[in-house]
Amino acid sequence: MLAQHRSLLTRCVQPAVVQVASRDFGVNEKALKIRMNSIKGIGKITKAMKMVAAAKMKGDLFRLHNGRNFGLNAVDMIFKSD
Repeated sequence: MLAQHRSLLTRCVQPAVVQVASRDFGVNEKALKIRMNSIKGIGKITKAMKMVAAAKMKGDLFRLHNGRNFGLNAVDMIFKSD
Protein backbone atom coordinates (compact mmCIF):
# COMPACT_ATOMS: atom_id res chain seq x y z
CA MET A 1 0.00 0.00 0.00
CA LEU A 2 2.82 2.36 0.89
CA ALA A 3 4.54 1.63 -2.43
CA GLN A 4 1.42 2.67 -4.32
CA HIS A 5 1.32 6.00 -2.51
CA ARG A 6 5.00 6.63 -3.23
CA SER A 7 4.59 5.97 -6.94
CA LEU A 8 1.54 8.23 -7.05
CA LEU A 9 3.43 10.91 -5.15
CA THR A 10 6.45 10.75 -7.47
CA ARG A 11 4.20 10.99 -10.52
CA CYS A 12 2.50 14.10 -9.11
CA VAL A 13 5.69 15.83 -8.00
CA GLN A 14 7.85 15.22 -11.08
CA PRO A 15 7.66 18.03 -13.64
CA ALA A 16 6.28 17.33 -17.06
CA VAL A 17 8.78 16.87 -19.85
CA VAL A 18 8.55 19.76 -22.29
CA GLN A 19 9.64 19.06 -25.83
CA VAL A 20 11.09 22.02 -27.65
CA ALA A 21 10.63 22.14 -31.40
CA SER A 22 14.01 22.29 -33.08
CA ARG A 23 14.89 23.72 -36.45
CA ASP A 24 16.70 21.23 -38.57
CA PHE A 25 18.30 23.48 -41.15
CA GLY A 26 21.01 21.01 -41.98
CA VAL A 27 19.50 17.60 -41.52
CA ASN A 28 22.13 16.05 -43.72
CA GLU A 29 25.20 17.12 -45.65
CA LYS A 30 23.38 17.72 -48.91
CA ALA A 31 20.79 20.02 -47.33
CA LEU A 32 23.54 21.89 -45.49
CA LYS A 33 25.51 22.36 -48.72
CA ILE A 34 22.45 23.66 -50.54
CA ARG A 35 21.73 26.13 -47.72
CA MET A 36 25.34 27.35 -47.65
CA ASN A 37 25.28 27.93 -51.42
CA SER A 38 22.05 29.87 -51.19
CA ILE A 39 23.50 32.06 -48.43
CA LYS A 40 26.57 32.71 -50.60
CA GLY A 41 24.28 33.72 -53.46
CA ILE A 42 22.38 36.13 -51.24
CA GLY A 43 25.70 37.62 -50.12
CA LYS A 44 26.78 38.17 -53.72
CA ILE A 45 23.49 39.87 -54.57
CA THR A 46 23.78 42.12 -51.51
CA LYS A 47 27.34 43.07 -52.42
CA ALA A 48 26.29 43.95 -55.98
CA MET A 49 23.41 46.07 -54.67
CA LYS A 50 25.80 47.96 -52.39
CA MET A 51 28.13 48.62 -55.33
CA VAL A 52 25.25 49.97 -57.44
CA ALA A 53 24.10 52.19 -54.57
CA ALA A 54 27.64 53.54 -54.09
CA ALA A 55 27.93 54.34 -57.81
CA LYS A 56 24.57 56.14 -57.77
CA MET A 57 25.60 58.10 -54.67
CA LYS A 58 28.88 59.13 -56.30
CA GLY A 59 27.01 60.43 -59.36
CA ASP A 60 24.50 62.27 -57.18
CA LEU A 61 27.28 63.94 -55.18
CA PHE A 62 29.04 64.96 -58.41
CA ARG A 63 25.86 66.54 -59.80
CA LEU A 64 25.13 68.21 -56.45
CA HIS A 65 28.61 69.71 -56.34
CA ASN A 66 28.29 71.05 -59.89
CA GLY A 67 24.86 72.47 -59.13
CA ARG A 68 26.14 74.16 -56.00
CA ASN A 69 28.79 76.00 -57.99
CA PHE A 70 26.16 77.06 -60.55
CA GLY A 71 23.82 78.24 -57.79
CA LEU A 72 26.48 80.32 -56.03
CA ASN A 73 27.44 82.03 -59.29
CA ALA A 74 23.78 82.79 -60.05
CA VAL A 75 23.26 84.36 -56.60
CA ASP A 76 26.40 86.46 -57.00
CA MET A 77 25.17 87.73 -60.38
CA ILE A 78 21.77 88.70 -58.87
CA PHE A 79 23.35 90.71 -56.04
CA LYS A 80 25.88 92.38 -58.35
CA SER A 81 23.14 93.59 -60.70
CA ASP A 82 21.50 95.71 -57.97
